[in-house]
Amino acid sequence: HGLTQVQRHRAMGDVCAMLEFFTHALAHKGDALLEESIAALLQRPSIPSHLPLDTLNELPRGPGVYRFYGENDALLYVGKSINIAQRVASHFSGDHNSSRGVRMSESLRRVEYTETAGELGALLLELRQIKTLKPLFNRQSRAAKNLVSIELVPNDCGYLKARLVRQIEPYRLASYFWLFRSKRDAERALSDIAAKNDLCNLLLGLEPERDGPCFQRALGRCKGACEEVEDVTRYNLRMQIAFHQLRLRTWPWKGPVAIVESRDDQAQPDILVIYNWIHVTTVHDEQELYDLSLHGQSVTFDLDSYKLLVKALMGSADKAHALIELPAVGAPDVLMP
Repeated sequence: HGLTQVQRHRAMGDVCAMLEFFTHALAHKGDALLEESIAALLQRPSIPSHLPLDTLNELPRGPGVYRFYGENDALLYVGKSINIAQRVASHFSGDHNSSRGVRMSESLRRVEYTETAGELGALLLELRQIKTLKPLFNRQSRAAKNLVSIELVPNDCGYLKARLVRQIEPYRLASYFWLFRSKRDAERALSDIAAKNDLCNLLLGLEPERDGPCFQRALGRCKGACEEVEDVTRYNLRMQIAFHQLRLRTWPWKGPVAIVESRDDQAQPDILVIYNWIHVTTVHDEQELYDLSLHGQSVTFDLDSYKLLVKALMGSADKAHALIELPAVGAPDVLMP
């Protein structure tokens, strides 16, 4: 480019040469093209300094879970993608946009991965590894040691009242309304429902039981169920409508089911065995499935797994997964956390 600077590999000489090149490019190419080129360069993955340069080239272009490790094999992060290489590269393209990303990149020493046959398998594996391995940079949900739910039962006058339940029976989930990680979370949800639907705080358990109206009655935020002014049938219908979206789903099949995920490259499939909204195990061929027995085993219900699998199995028809019922393998015992 005809640059006049000759003091190469000297700090000031390099700065002056860069300035001269920038001025030359601006004059000959224009500011629009220059800005576009700079933006494109900034989006390229900048491999963290402690990673081998060929790291991205060695990553698969298919679905699975990847893990970032730091010094002394400290697990930094677990993620999933339908394209592992592309997703890992995106970490390095945007790591300058947050202090968290910068700290993780500076700590990174190696990348490991586990391939899966499909997206659902990757989602389930990521969820399990985050909960069991507890990586440093993942935003982990609070541990649900004792889940709390809501049950609607009639009082002596026939009005439905809400009560908090800790002993949740996993085989009749449809009797309950959502699962909460604490009593406080459940009460917060009840308060929100009461405010949006003018329901009685006494019947929702938000005020101590007593004779007479609830506090909200005087404010016009209760239609009088606490005084038996509102018709019982009308009130119960309003309660059921208000809680409808929170109703849990009971497992609709007689036993476990299998979901088969296959890859385009003809690699071995993943056969995901699911029971009561819990991922029990994964096998890879018909013989393994034939030999599988879940009698006498136990699995623990997990709220995040429930939400993920309800969406996957009960979603719209065009997105729902094909299922194979597995009555012969038996059903494991389901434990609540």
